[in-house]
Amino acid sequence: LAQGIAAIPGILLDPASVESNIVIFDISGTGRSSAEISKDLKSRGVLMNGINPRQMRAVTHYDVSSDDCAAAAAILSEVAQPALSLT
Repeated sequence: LAQGIAAIPGILLDPASVESNIVIFDISGTGRSSAEISKDLKSRGVLMNGINPRQMRAVTHYDVSSDDCAAAAAILSEVAQPALSLT
């Protein structure tokens, strides 16, 4: 999960610093708040919460598979990008 999240543009995370099933990452480079990202993730079935406006936390447990982690990172990659302006 940490490696997938670290690959997302605008997110700062050193996967080598993750020592448990808790992944904390900085989303300030995305131009979106943690509340916005969390809301959009939840609407797509992924639960990750903000711990402040620029940091988020993801937690896995024993029944979360590698495929689940990859899917969650892919969805985060989609929702972490700022909305494109059509004007």
